[in-house]
Amino acid sequence: MRLHVLLAPDWDHENLAHRKMRGWLREIVYSGGNYGEWNDWGPFDKEGKGTVDWGVVDAIGSVMSMSLYDRSQGDANPRRSRAERQWRMRKM
Repeated sequence: MRLHVLLAPDWDHENLAHRKMRGWLREIVYSGGNYGEWNDWGPFDKEGKGTVDWGVVDAIGSVMSMSLYDRSQGDANPRRSRAERQWRMRKM
């Protein structure tokens, strides 16, 4: 089975609403309650039917995309302020 995910939206680290959305998506992805033997430790529905929970798949794709973007900008920690990121880049 192949799962396809659309690219995550372009995030603005300075925007509070965007930061809250990123936190919510991370909560979906990293919450241990979303995975277990009942769904074969994957992004499947909570009823155990084996159907894909597309909300979880989308969250996984978004978190991965956001992490790649952060790393491409030279910073793996998006909580840093833009000024701090620029300062760190100048020191490299």
